[in-house]
Amino acid sequence: MAVTEAMMSLFLKEQVLPDRVSAAIERMDVLVAEEDRAERKADAGKASKDPEESLLCWADTCLRVLKGQARKEKEVGANRVAAILTVVL
Repeated sequence: MAVTEAMMSLFLKEQVLPDRVSAAIERMDVLVAEEDRAERKADAGKASKDPEESLLCWADTCLRVLKGQARKEKEVGANRVAAILTVVL
């Protein structure tokens, strides 16, 4: 198990460039909701130095984008239900 973890760590350090991960995060930043953006920017400084931290920050940003999209879909769904109820009732 220790050998596997060491190999994964080595692969991570060789393959993940924090600069490229930071660039990907910046491209996704426009999709992050405004209230989540300030919190994410506070963590961005940590991500730029360590490959592991960079990937964790990237995963966090992806989840924030998904959360924002789920909120939008929920609002659209609620509006549709309200419109249907208005027509039916």
